[in-house]
Amino acid sequence: MPDTLAVPAALPDAFAGLGPRPTLAWIDVELLTVDPRYQRSTDSRASRDNIQRLVERFSWRKFQVLTVVAAGDLYAIIDGQHRWEAAKLHPAVPSVPCMILPEAGLAEDARTFTAINLDRVAVNPFHLHKARLAAGDPDALHLQEVCDRARIVIPRTNLTPKDLPPRATLALGTIRDCLANFGDGPTVAALSVLADAFPSEPGAVRASLIKAMVQLFVVVKAAGVKGAGATGTGGGAVEIDRARLAKVLAARGAAELEKAGRAYKDNFGGTAATAIRAAVARAYNERLPAERRLPETA
Repeated sequence: MPDTLAVPAALPDAFAGLGPRPTLAWIDVELLTVDPRYQRSTDSRASRDNIQRLVERFSWRKFQVLTVVAAGDLYAIIDGQHRWEAAKLHPAVPSVPCMILPEAGLAEDARTFTAINLDRVAVNPFHLHKARLAAGDPDALHLQEVCDRARIVIPRTNLTPKDLPPRATLALGTIRDCLANFGDGPTVAALSVLADAFPSEPGAVRASLIKAMVQLFVVVKAAGVKGAGATGTGGGAVEIDRARLAKVLAARGAAELEKAGRAYKDNFGGTAATAIRAAVARAYNERLPAERRLPETA
């Protein structure tokens, strides 16, 4: 049994700003309101979509207490407007749990609203991924399996590119999109070749390069593939030499490839990933006979 924490008999002056304690109560959803003088509107598409998701996935285990203040015969919501809107739409939710703050006037209510929203720390994608793994989410498990197969590391927290360990990536959304649009094969191949090309370079497995390499494997396959090969410019079935491809990537460097891709996009349009893919294919094809070359255009 852990030791019980002791509460000091006399609180120091530093705790004087705590203010009076709020009360907790279940309040009928029809007795709740919002004050438009400081509350945001829920008319945007993003807000409406969020409210709809909350209704469809409503669960008391996921429901947080609303923060409210007495406003005449009603209670004005300071925090929890979207949860309240969802509760009103749910036929089985007539009331919601609320923390009721003592009345302190409009200015103090607005300051409280601002402080709650400013002090809130957003959960980053890496913490969410870790939580989804623990929950057994199939998409998260699939994403992790793909990265493990390709020897790519998913960090446990949000880091800057220069602070990433080798073969780590911040581009979870890009990998997820590639899996959804192109499947495991091109995605694992792209991640694997990037891991081979940049085994010790921090921040090299970035979104633009992942997209470019997935594009390359997809384009090669679409041109006419046998096994891991594709129809090159010479018209025959060719195999992608992944060791050669990794050397081409390493020779250019991740940062230089991305810079060149962005410059091409800015000057000529298209996407940075497409420009990177074409540049890599041209470098790969240097001094190769026609029958071994990869397609350089879509």
